[in-house]
Amino acid sequence: MKPLGKPSFIAGLIFCGALMMAVPACGGDDEAQGLEGTKWVLTAYQADGSIQEALPTPPVEATFAGGRVNGTGGCNQYSGSYQVDGHKLFIGLLASTQRACEPAIMDQETAYLKALQSAGSYETGASTLTIKDTSGAIVL
Repeated sequence: MKPLGKPSFIAGLIFCGALMMAVPACGGDDEAQGLEGTKWVLTAYQADGSIQEALPTPPVEATFAGGRVNGTGGCNQYSGSYQVDGHKLFIGLLASTQRACEPAIMDQETAYLKALQSAGSYETGASTLTIKDTSGAIVL
């Protein structure tokens, strides 16, 4: 193997610099990596002390981006602020529209928004987001 000449070395530095700018998440600076930029759809939630399977329709969704969380609770749109510190997750006050829907959908939406407000930490997997309360119990 021969040593790199000066032009090859400079070209290599430029390539590495461009790659680092194109893939900032590789640097580990983004604490919300894995949480942001995905529309999450609810599959289960905690209500009355047990985990309930989410109704299949209408979907309950959340999107986290730039310190804001927004989505639909199944009936109403909601939004609010959030902060991440490592895997700790803090949800600010949520505002939502005030439409009325079928009782089962409204019950799920109420439980979902209550559980979301209780967030204390999160974990992401290949295609999952798990939100736990401050005691470590799974809520979403």
